[in-house]
Amino acid sequence: MKAMKVFIPLVLFLLIFSCKNNDFTMDATPSTKDSVWHTFKIKNENIRVLETNNQYFLAEDIVLSKDQFNYLSYFNAEVKPKSLVTSDFIKLWPSGKIYYTFGSNVSNTLKTEINSAMSWLSSNTPLSFALKGSSNSNYVTFEASNVNQSPVGMIGGMQVIQLTSNASASTAIHEILHSFGISHEMGRNDRDNFVTINTSNIYADKMHNFNKVGVLSSIDVGLFDARSIMMYPAFTTNGTFAKDINQPIIIPNNPNVVIAPSYYPTATDLLGINMLYGNEKPYVDYTVTYNTVYEDWQSGSYDKEVLYKFSLYADAAKTIPYIHNYPVPIIIQAYKETVHNQVEDTPQSFKQSILIPAGQNSATIVGRDMIDREYGNIIFLEKLDYVAIKNSTHYNYN
Repeated sequence: MKAMKVFIPLVLFLLIFSCKNNDFTMDATPSTKDSVWHTFKIKNENIRVLETNNQYFLAEDIVLSKDQFNYLSYFNAEVKPKSLVTSDFIKLWPSGKIYYTFGSNVSNTLKTEINSAMSWLSSNTPLSFALKGSSNSNYVTFEASNVNQSPVGMIGGMQVIQLTSNASASTAIHEILHSFGISHEMGRNDRDNFVTINTSNIYADKMHNFNKVGVLSSIDVGLFDARSIMMYPAFTTNGTFAKDINQPIIIPNNPNVVIAPSYYPTATDLLGINMLYGNEKPYVDYTVTYNTVYEDWQSGSYDKEVLYKFSLYADAAKTIPYIHNYPVPIIIQAYKETVHNQVEDTPQSFKQSILIPAGQNSATIVGRDMIDREYGNIIFLEKLDYVAIKNSTHYNYN
C-alpha cells in the first residue's frame, strides 16, 4: 500500500496493528453498501478482513483469495497450529521463482520501474523471475491501476499485482514481496515489544491495515526492523488514514528508535527472505582480533579496536566456503557496556543482522574495548562485543 509514503519492508515479515488495546470499535456501517467487515478471533487477536465487490482485503494493499478467506474462517490454532513458512494460508513459490507477464496497460515508464525492482531482488536475494512461458500455469501479471495491491503468497493460476502509473521501483518491490508471501512488518507476533499502534489516531475503517497476522505463524521470521521496507512510517500525510496527520500512527517503545521505512530491503529484510526461500543452512564460525590503538601501562587505560570476523561454510568441518552471488545475511548478538564519570549505565544486549557480501563467505564488524582510568578509578568505559548466535534457525553452529 504505498499510498502513505510508504515503502516499507523483508524478512522478513507480516502485517498489523493494535496497541496494548486490540479491541477498538469497528465502524458499524462499511464505506459502501456492497462492503462488509469480517472479524476472526485467532489466538486472542482480532483479525479483520474487508469484503467489498467480491474481494477480500487483509490490508488495503493485500488481497486474499477465496481459499485464504475460508482458511481464516475455519482456522483453529489449538488443533491445527500453522506457520507462515509452511502454512496453507500463505504458499511459497517453488524455488523462489515467479513467472510474470505485463498487462497491456503497463506503460514503458512503469515497466522500467518493475524491471528495476525485479533486477534488484534477483541480485540481492535468492528470489528470481522469468517471463511466463506456455507451460507456466502459476504466474503474476503486472497491471497499471489506481492502487498498489498484491495477493499474499502464491495463489495458483494467474494472480495480479496492481501498481499505480507513477509507482517507483521501491513500491514495486514492496508489492512483489507480498506476492512472495511476505506481509507487513507491523504484523509480527512480537511487534508490541517494539512499537505501539496509536489506534486513537487511526480511522476505524483503516485498522485492518494493522492486523497482527503474525498470530497465523508459529514463529516470527528474522528480526523486527523499524527500517524495514515492509514497515509503515510513523506518520502519514493521508488524511483519510490518520485523524491527525501531525500525530504518529506508530510510536516506537524505545525513543531512540526511528521508524522510517527504507526504499530498498534492509539486511534484516534480506534475512527474512533468506529464511523463507534459502534451501541451505550454512555453518558459521567467527574469530576475534584485537588492535591496540592506545595503551598506558601506568594508569591502566587503553583503547582497543576489536574485529569480529564471521565466516560461513557449506560443511560441518568448515573447509568449504559458503558463497552465493547475492549477499547472505546472518544474525549476531551484540553486548554493550558503558561507564560515564564512574556511573555504570545499564548493560545492553541486542540482536542484529549483518551481510556477507556476494561472492564472499565472510564479513567483519568492528567492536570496541576502551577503559580510561584516573587515580585507579574507571571514569570511562565502553565495551561492544559481538558473538554468533548458537541457537539460530538460519545457520548451524558447532
